[in-house]
Amino acid sequence: MSWRATSLAIGLGLLACNHSSALTDGGTDGGLAAGTIVDAGRYTLTVLGPASPDLSCNPHATAADAGLQFTDVTSQWGIGADGGFPAQGTGIDAVDLDGDGYPDVIMFNEFNVFSKGPGQSGQPQLSEGREPIPKVVNGSLQNLSDGGLAFAVTVLMNRPNPNGPGRIFVDATESSGLFQIRDGTAGFFRSASIATIGDVNNDGTPDVFTAPWFPPLDAGNEDTAEIMLNDGTGHFSFSPPSDPALMAWDWYPQGITMTDFDNDGQLDIYEAFWHNWNSTFFGANQQLYRGNGDGTFASVTQMLGLDLFNYDGAFGTLPPAALDAWLADANSRPVIGVTACDLNGDGYPELLADTYGQAWNTLYQNNGSGTGFTEVGRDAGFAGDNDRDYHDNQYFICYCLNNHSSTPDCKDAGPLVSNFPSCKGIDNWQPDVSEAAAELNGNNFTSTCRDMFGSGKNDVYTSRINHWWAGQSIDRSTLQVNESGPYDGGAINLVIVPNATDGLVVPHTQAELDQGWNEGLLGSAAVDMDNDGRPDLLVSAAGYPYQRTLLFLQQGQQGASQTFAEQAVPLGLTFRCADGFAVADFDRDGDLDVLFGASLTCSDTGYTTPFVQLYTSNASRFTHWLEIRLKGDGTTTNSMGIGAQVTLTVNGASQMQELQSTYGHQAIGNDIGVLFWGLGNCASVDSIRVRWPNRALSVDTWSNVPADHFIELRQADPTLYAINLP
Repeated sequence: MSWRATSLAIGLGLLACNHSSALTDGGTDGGLAAGTIVDAGRYTLTVLGPASPDLSCNPHATAADAGLQFTDVTSQWGIGADGGFPAQGTGIDAVDLDGDGYPDVIMFNEFNVFSKGPGQSGQPQLSEGREPIPKVVNGSLQNLSDGGLAFAVTVLMNRPNPNGPGRIFVDATESSGLFQIRDGTAGFFRSASIATIGDVNNDGTPDVFTAPWFPPLDAGNEDTAEIMLNDGTGHFSFSPPSDPALMAWDWYPQGITMTDFDNDGQLDIYEAFWHNWNSTFFGANQQLYRGNGDGTFASVTQMLGLDLFNYDGAFGTLPPAALDAWLADANSRPVIGVTACDLNGDGYPELLADTYGQAWNTLYQNNGSGTGFTEVGRDAGFAGDNDRDYHDNQYFICYCLNNHSSTPDCKDAGPLVSNFPSCKGIDNWQPDVSEAAAELNGNNFTSTCRDMFGSGKNDVYTSRINHWWAGQSIDRSTLQVNESGPYDGGAINLVIVPNATDGLVVPHTQAELDQGWNEGLLGSAAVDMDNDGRPDLLVSAAGYPYQRTLLFLQQGQQGASQTFAEQAVPLGLTFRCADGFAVADFDRDGDLDVLFGASLTCSDTGYTTPFVQLYTSNASRFTHWLEIRLKGDGTTTNSMGIGAQVTLTVNGASQMQELQSTYGHQAIGNDIGVLFWGLGNCASVDSIRVRWPNRALSVDTWSNVPADHFIELRQADPTLYAINLP
């Protein structure tokens, strides 16, 4: 038996006993007495009675003013070099896989040594990119021929600590069956690099779709994308094979999510791709798959209007048709991340794609009821900002200095800055291409949807890579406020807030300024990290020296603007060069924790493996909170409620959250299926309104909800259910 299998067997044994506790509040609107035990399994589900209104509280009281601190607890949770299991990962998803109420973890390591595809020559190749299952040999865990150890995929179950209080992560990669191989090949895990999560067959448990980075048709990889069905205990089996386009391709998946685009109660899959290593800057066409409700899917990409011009030729001169499509914003393009959320209030999700190489982003507006999509990126303000002035781009200046000074456009060229290397030999500015609007946008990685300021509309923050030498025409990481109106299915209008106005300025050290700065902002999350009822922005950064985690805490109204202040290091979030992360209340104590995965792309860190670090928060010591799990009926609404919009009102202050699956760079998954709310010093919630993602857009409302609970809200059921965890 491997270490992986042994560890899980020990962890599962801890769940044999049940813990129950009855609440004794007053009656409920549902007719059941408060404290009634509805279900007793791995946790107890009890009826929760109403709370008294709290009319004098401050829903925006912040833990940051009372001693908020994040602490590295990696070893205490049984992972890391000093903690037992040496977990590795760059793409991280948090979700309760086994139904015990605690978020588990799925991880992918983009720096694994097992894949050998285009652009990675010289790395060892083992069985077409498959990770050999680690075994204990001479007292140490090994899976490399030299006696070493490396991971490509990992499943960690969140378990009670067998040696004392608290919880630990237990490796369950092998025993879960999530990465088994369809043909039964033993001794290896299936090749995979990205996942999205949702209940695709509406049996009440989250299923997982995985895809390999190096695809079968290009890299000779034997493994394809797979839908893995969960039996409710965190054990997985294969769904029936479905649309071949979903199972095998010659593209490189980078962004993927589950959403119900037509509100038929069955989750669908939206996927986008990087370019083929042997092709131009054109990417592969985005794909949309309609779910059949049984774990199978069918492509509806062309039928619903997502089909763009696709060119898969070699690098070099583009044929006229391809160049025309690129200039007209009609081409497929390399995508880093995708997001699905409702931006115009009609109850149907839009599809957002973050593109690389300063190409336009795409935004597909949902026409409603599954009838199709219209690309509105430029009209809505999402494709890129309107700053097209490239005259301070250092490569343009070099073009002018290198025997092109007589070109009329060069008369407006800015100065060559002192720390730019010599222009000698630099000749990569192409006037017809580099100056085109289609090439003057951003290097986009993650777009995060969240109602940032209580408008009831999803705003969008996009994290991007940026460079000092690119000048003002390259798009910065920015927040766009949703000013769409009327908010009932009309045109989408996203308005950029200048960083100098809202405080979302990336700090730079003097050394960076002296050497030339880079901003490698990859992942982002709009989450309430200080429990003050206002979402903050957590951002990971990598790819260059001097990159560290950023935490922009929302400060509230300052003059005419809502502002933020960067506070990561003072609050203890000191992790440098993070490729990915997942945010979740891993210990379910009422505040948000963060699991980071290291990148090997920062030359100043000395990292040799993509290790992980877990930081837990103490915010709940100073504030109140509420965590919500939704339960759709599984017929008109998907069982997890993905796509539902939940609005909390606390002493008159309202804010909306939309329940999402994965999103952004490497498909970030933040406690999928659970929404977290900080409540300041308020001990109760005035009301909770849920608009369900179904054709009727049905609405349920609960009133006078007690704070400091993990609750379940069921479609068309007025009862409040408390999830009481051991």
